[in-house]
Order: sequence, then structure tokens, then C-alpha cells
Amino acid sequence: MKFKILVLLSAAVAFISSARNIDSITYKLQELVDKGYFNGSVVIMKDGKFLYNRNFGYSNPIENILHDDKSYYKIGSVSKTFTAALIFNLIEKKKLNLATTLDLFFPEVVNARRITIEMMLMHRSGIHSYTNEEKYYQYYTKPIANQEIIKEICSYPADFEPGEKFEYSNSNYFLLGLIAERITGKTYCQLINGLLPKNVRKNLICCIDTCNKNWVPSFIKNDSLWEKAPETYPMVALGAGSLAATASGVALFYDRLFYKKSILTNESLEKMTSFRDGVGMGVFKIPFYQKVGYGHTGGIDGLRSIAVYFPDDNVTMVVLGNSITDISLNDVAIGVLSAFYGIPHSFNIPGSYVPEEKILDACVGEYMSNDLPLDIKIFKKDGNKLFAQATGQQAIRLNAETDDRFTYKQAGIVIEFKEMTEGKYQGFILEQGGYRLQYQRK
Repeated sequence: MKFKILVLLSAAVAFISSARNIDSITYKLQELVDKGYFNGSVVIMKDGKFLYNRNFGYSNPIENILHDDKSYYKIGSVSKTFTAALIFNLIEKKKLNLATTLDLFFPEVVNARRITIEMMLMHRSGIHSYTNEEKYYQYYTKPIANQEIIKEICSYPADFEPGEKFEYSNSNYFLLGLIAERITGKTYCQLINGLLPKNVRKNLICCIDTCNKNWVPSFIKNDSLWEKAPETYPMVALGAGSLAATASGVALFYDRLFYKKSILTNESLEKMTSFRDGVGMGVFKIPFYQKVGYGHTGGIDGLRSIAVYFPDDNVTMVVLGNSITDISLNDVAIGVLSAFYGIPHSFNIPGSYVPEEKILDACVGEYMSNDLPLDIKIFKKDGNKLFAQATGQQAIRLNAETDDRFTYKQAGIVIEFKEMTEGKYQGFILEQGGYRLQYQRK
């Protein structure tokens, strides 16, 4: 369950939407579906009404089962917008406030007396994210009690002093979900259901552990073969990412929350969307050309999700996908918005650049880093295909953009090889999620 912030473009564009633009969304996405790069659902609402609601590709590409309107997706960290709304609902009911400190609920967490609800909502608590540890991948698919995850969170030192800076941590929202449960005596799922309008609650959104719907499985595409992704145990995420929904369900929630303002008061919404360094409470600033929306992205197993609301146009866009391919969901979202606003755009289809064999040979080898205790092996397979494999992890297929720059867009990974000596690269820089790690050949 990794967070990836949606980074769109920044320039000048006017709001232009027409039936022709709407039709072009289908045309653009069908091109990706036909080439095996997208399976999912797309919804656009404006002024409280659905303008676009369509499913693409397969809920199960191995068995050729098509998506339909009943496709429920695990939405990962998009759940955090729901959790933040739940916390503000409790604040409105005088059950707690933004200055309430964590020690009232979890005194065992490091610095709990100095960590406020507001800091947790804005990822400024310093609480280490339990999903960042290798140990997480030993248990994330297995049944585990909340208390065990709490112990795990408490076992790590603080990443920084409370309030010092922003650093994304799933631990914040996992604990916020539990705080809501302790205050009310209800389960997180019951609380979410009570928060939602009836037309959203009924048949559109559910908690993964109690959902009587069959959510879609997820898949990873390696070359031309589909592989089913491992499934996270439903409540490992709780308030950080335990919801499943249809695309229309997420869109209706965002519309009711931000456009119709029927879930929270204006005062709560103003606080929720008061940004510091682009970070709000349960939402992030999401720019697209000169427009600025707010929303969240999600990633859990092989599922990816994006939900964003543009207040100047009263437009909500939701894109949900259940397969990881060489075209990221961020790229899909940019394509959808470009078509909707009438902006020229074309997808960068992978595989158009193929390095010479000697360049691939120069990359092959084993590499180590002083920044991260994970060695990475670079190797060739099936002829001229380059792969990377970190210690204890699955191999990933790298796509060449130039002779020294390779990417794995599904996880936002960029590898730039450096220092060619005697026909071999001597190292590379790995970029992912804002981190820049130096690797040297062993």
C-alpha cells in the first residue's frame, strides 16, 4: 500500500468541455485497452451530475471477464479522504478536536503527548509508517489483529519531532481509524456507512472485511503475460486504506463532500482544504495546467486509484484500475483530463526505444547502496529485455527511454546509469517517491 502523489501539468488552459471531448476520452482509453495497458473505470461529474461513467477492459484479464458497473475496487489510500471526513464529523459532534493529543488514546506511541490529531491528519506527526518496513511484507496478506499492528508501530523510533515537517505515514491514518472506533464504540465500517448519504452507501461503497460484494482481483503485466497480484489482508490498512468502492461511489462521495457540501460543514471543509506545502487533511493539492484541484491517490496490491475535485469548475474525476502495466494510472488520468478539457495529448507507449545489445550488457551486474540495505541485480532475460531485482523482491521489467535511462512506471521508478568504464556502467541513481539513491557496482 504505497502512496504516489498525482503530479499533473502546469500551464494555461481554459475550461472547454463538449460531447466531442467526452467521446475522445473513450477513444483515447480504448487505444490503451486494445494494447493491454489499461483495465478499469472512469467517472467524471460536473455540477453534481454524471457526465461520463464508463468501464474499460477486464476485471480478470486472465479469464477474459469484463468490467461492469458492479466492479468494486479496493481504493487504497483514497480511503484517507473518507477517514479525514469521519474525523471532522466527530469534531463537529464535539467528540474531539484538532488539538486533541494522541496520548489520550495510544500513550504507548513515541511522543504521543505532543502529537495532535491535526498533525496526524497532515502527516506531520513523525510516527514511522509501518508499511515502509520489509517486515510488513511478511504479514500483509495474513490475518492480523489491530493490536499487533499497534505494537509494530510503537516498536519504531520517531522519524522526526512532532510538527517538524511532512512525511507520509500510513500509521497516522491507521491510528485515526482506531481512535474513531474508541470514541464511538462502533467499528470503522459502521462509522463510514453512517457518514455516507444513502445513495452512496447503498451498493457503492463498503469496507473490504464486511463487504458482501466481490471486489475485483488485481493483476501485474510482465511482458505480455498477466500475473495475479497478492492480496492484502482486508483490515491491515483500516483507516489508511480499507475501503472498496465502485468508481461512481467514490465520485458521488467527493461530489457530496466538496460540491454539495452535504457531509461536513463549511468550517470543516475550509480546515480540511487548508494546505501547507500542498498537503491538506485527507487531501493533497493536485495541479493540472493552471487549475488546482484537491484529492488523493491510492495503491494497494495491483490496484491503483485517483480521485480529484476541481473547485473552480465543480468537476470531479475518478479513475480506478486493477492492473499494473507500463502505463501508470497517473498517465491515464492526465489523458482523461486532457481529453475532457480539449487539450492535445498522446500517451507515451513503452517499447518505442530499444537500446543496442552492448548497452544492455553494460547495465548487467550486481549493485549495492550505502543509502539502502537492499542490493539490486540487473539482468537480461528473453533476449533484449532488461530486469531489476532487489533483495527478497520480485523482478521488474525495465523499459528504456534512452541508453542510460530506464523506468518502471507502475511504481514510479527511474534508474539512470552512470560512469561507463570498459564497457560497463559503474553505478546508477534510483529515483522513487522523491527519494534519490546512489548505487555502485559490486
